[in-house]
Amino acid sequence: LFSFIFQDIDYGDISDRQRLRKELHCRNFSWLLSTHADHKFVYHKDVFGYGSLCNPSQPHYCLLRDPNVPEYRKLLTALLHIPGPISSSRWANMFALTRTGLLRKDWICVRLRRIHPYWVFSNHMVDLFECPNDYEEPEERQWWLEWQKDQSRRIKAAQLVSPLSGAQAVRTTAHRNAHFRWAYDERNGKLINAETGECLDSIAGFAPLPKPCIDGLPSQEWRFSHTVTGSGNTIVSILHVALATAPRKLLLSSCNCPQGHQISAAKEDSESIFRAETKLANISPLTLLKMLIFVS
Repeated sequence: LFSFIFQDIDYGDISDRQRLRKELHCRNFSWLLSTHADHKFVYHKDVFGYGSLCNPSQPHYCLLRDPNVPEYRKLLTALLHIPGPISSSRWANMFALTRTGLLRKDWICVRLRRIHPYWVFSNHMVDLFECPNDYEEPEERQWWLEWQKDQSRRIKAAQLVSPLSGAQAVRTTAHRNAHFRWAYDERNGKLINAETGECLDSIAGFAPLPKPCIDGLPSQEWRFSHTVTGSGNTIVSILHVALATAPRKLLLSSCNCPQGHQISAAKEDSESIFRAETKLANISPLTLLKMLIFVS
């Protein structure tokens, strides 16, 4: 479950054990999880990013579950922001952002909670609480995917005008448990709450708070130590920039592309850009690179 933090450890010669496993036709650990522990959260499965979640402008300052509260005590838990990059002996600062919008640490999730309206710093705070158990229902999952896709389009459209902007374009929602949901602006590293549209903000040594999103504010930038590759996000971003800077049109039909992916998008037509990105989301990076052909 936490295998990625032990990958650099020298565990010696295990060839005899590997040979024995092969002779006995042993199943792997993934089989054990899927067959007998499918309820267990796996940090690197079906997520955008995982590991330590830190602020680049404040070196070694990362989100951390309050170490003074037992891990499996089912009560709300403080979310801190103190020094401590991830290590094999300190896994209290391991988080993952799931495809369903949960900023999760095992069975507990970061949620936004309303507090006294006259508190000087914010009308809300964030803490860790037991994750909702209905987020994997098909209708809930589909709703979030559609909402997130729409917000991604809005963010990218705003970033065409100003690269540091985008978070303010998010449309908030009152959908159930929206206070548990977080959208991630990969370009600027902002974590945006779905209920309020506010960004997770923190100053070194203080508990993080949701605050209005501000373009280019260093305290609102968050980066995972591990990101999931193969999703095509990086290539799609490159294509998006190419579309924005094309002198006339990006004519994708001129290359040897799969049927159904021959798209022509004009710079001035942001909706064409959105449609192009949607259709290109599942194309391999190599194919996308071949499609970056400008013709006058």
